[in-house]
Amino acid sequence: MRWLTGQSASKRREIEFVRQELTGVRELWEKKLVPINRVMTLEREAERLAVALGAALFGIGMVVYGYCPGTALGAIATGSVHAWSVRSE
Repeated sequence: MRWLTGQSASKRREIEFVRQELTGVRELWEKKLVPINRVMTLEREAERLAVALGAALFGIGMVVYGYCPGTALGAIATGSVHAWSVRSE
């Protein structure tokens, strides 16, 4: 799981760099020094990175738990005992 920690930290740093750049570009846009499409491009990139990080963490959670959220609720509702705990295999 070390690779997950490394990937997560790397993605968080990348998001932070984009957000810092976005702050500076917004200030330049307010002074009419850059076009709005530059701001919007950075906003889209920041959101894309955040979604990618969330999707990766969600996927790892599914692998560790063994269920997707909907299936887990169904298993719990039908009385499946193993759906209440994380696998230890």
